[in-house]
Amino acid sequence: DILYVTAAYGRGQGRGELYRSLDGGAHWEFVTDEFGAERWPSSREIVIVPQDKDGDRISDVIYVGAWAGNEGGENGGVWKSSDEGASWRQIGRVEGNSELWKRANVWVLRSDLSNPDVLYAGLFVYGDSDAPGGIYKSADGGLNWTDITDGIPVPNVSDIAVSPDGRIVYATTNTLYSPDPGAGIYKSTDGGNTWMPVNRGLQKTSLKFQVLLMDKDDPNVLYTGPFGSGAKAVYKTTDGGAHWYRTTFDHSGWWKERFSHTWAMAEGADSKLYVATWNGIYRSDDDGETWLVRPQGLGNVIVYDIALDPQNPSTVYLGLGDRGPWKSTDSGHTWRQIAYGYYEPYGEHSGGVAAFAISPSNPDVIYSAVKGSSGDTLMGVNKTTDGGKRWRAINTGLPGPDPAWVATDVVVHALIPDIAYVGIRIDNGTTGGVFKTTNGGRIWTELTNVDAEGRLPRVESLAISASDPDVVLVGTRQPGRVYRTSDGGTSWSLVSPPEDLMDPNTIVYDMDVHPLHPEQVVIGVNTQGAYRTTDGGQTWAQILGADFFQDNVGDLALNPEEPIHARIRAVKFDPDDPQIIYVGHDNRRGRAGFGVVKSTDGGASWAFVDPADLQYRNIFALDIHPQTKELFVGGFDGVYVYERYFLEQQ
Repeated sequence: DILYVTAAYGRGQGRGELYRSLDGGAHWEFVTDEFGAERWPSSREIVIVPQDKDGDRISDVIYVGAWAGNEGGENGGVWKSSDEGASWRQIGRVEGNSELWKRANVWVLRSDLSNPDVLYAGLFVYGDSDAPGGIYKSADGGLNWTDITDGIPVPNVSDIAVSPDGRIVYATTNTLYSPDPGAGIYKSTDGGNTWMPVNRGLQKTSLKFQVLLMDKDDPNVLYTGPFGSGAKAVYKTTDGGAHWYRTTFDHSGWWKERFSHTWAMAEGADSKLYVATWNGIYRSDDDGETWLVRPQGLGNVIVYDIALDPQNPSTVYLGLGDRGPWKSTDSGHTWRQIAYGYYEPYGEHSGGVAAFAISPSNPDVIYSAVKGSSGDTLMGVNKTTDGGKRWRAINTGLPGPDPAWVATDVVVHALIPDIAYVGIRIDNGTTGGVFKTTNGGRIWTELTNVDAEGRLPRVESLAISASDPDVVLVGTRQPGRVYRTSDGGTSWSLVSPPEDLMDPNTIVYDMDVHPLHPEQVVIGVNTQGAYRTTDGGQTWAQILGADFFQDNVGDLALNPEEPIHARIRAVKFDPDDPQIIYVGHDNRRGRAGFGVVKSTDGGASWAFVDPADLQYRNIFALDIHPQTKELFVGGFDGVYVYERYFLEQQ
């Protein structure tokens, strides 16, 4: 039940962090951040020595292979704790040179189970860096290291497997995105003194490997998977690498075709095998001969928006990054994709949903702002008039393809479904725009009078009043401004919080107008939390800042030494009571956030809405159903629903 994982804060010469769980991953605690770490979370560079003098089940001795980065950092090499992680010291010398070892990027660290003082380190080298590369061995618990790379022509050693008796050692190499004729798998039968390639049966054009798994009962049985999209397979050997063969999938189709970039492999206590890839988790129940896709229950489903059918409480729409629109008709118990006409999956028009606008008067009418997929720009607005059965593009009057732009948000009139607004952002500049349609999207007209200077900053968010749909607000990014119209866009006023409250470089991520009180608005911004106005923007108050999160960092598994950003990506009023406000925190991509917090006094005080229920806790979307009062929460790991009774107890 005791687990460890490392993670990096930042890229290149990023600071590393070590986390530990004592209950099988249900809860985590922060351990240390003294070393550098490779930017993808991993446990391949952690060695736990089975020494437990006090009998508390936590091993006294822990080694971590660190990552110095590509800028000459000196927090790499190997770090050791002899007191269960309470204190750490950087250890190790290469031919007596400890300074050189500090610059090493340790990709994998393994121990000899027959002798815990024997360690192996696989290193990574950036370009022409003078940091050491290849594979190194220590016979004295990491104090001194010897280069045993001779025979392996590639300096980047990504994984190591050691037989139980310590005699046989395997090493995989991975040159990442550059070709290298020497890449592949290597074997030593004398503890690393000599090496020979063992690549027979592997696809010669895909000899890059990130992981290697040795069977726990038979060291001659090993598994690996290429790091790349060329060979869509898991390979197995039963004779110590003399011959490899390709295993099979239980079916063909999308999951087989998308199998690429094998990140991790593991064998369970029941001998079932697991493989983690860029596109999902696979499991084998027959010693790796066949593989089944098993993604159910996993996160990494990025929910950018949630739309609730105001007339049917069981109908919910999700806008997903890279996966388009989805729909549930049973309150979220099951989901199906509704992308017919929306985009071409993994084709030229692949994309995701930036925002939905569902018509309160006719919920079958939904507008959607379309966002790009995986860095690609996909411009436009889509619309359905049958609850998502069919979508069509409605872009007449919107800008052409050059320069590239993206639709960031869309809102619809509460009483007239033909009236809608869309905000856009020009990707290669500092401008954007707001467009309006009065005929259901057949033609869009730019509202050039929103800003007094005639050119809007890039639009990030829109909001519209349910009780007075002529009230529309526009939020922009860098500079962060808020504009308001009370006549459907004929005239506009700048109603931003003053600069002494809100930095001009702010991004206004989200806004909500209370459905019963159009003069009451709450906004969430990128660094300074949340603001509220009760008079239509004439005056503002900051109701939530970084101090609240910093004061509560000890309640969650977060590094207390790192600055906490009050980055609020989602805000929502309770539809009945404007004193009740929910906000969704997003610490930043790559670091866990604080989840959802709630105020019952207009922002004077705040409390968490059970963050233990959420996994990643970075929140992008909030919505409350007007009938059931259920709170829907969308973020980096899917969607959650909180019932009204539960919320009233918080």
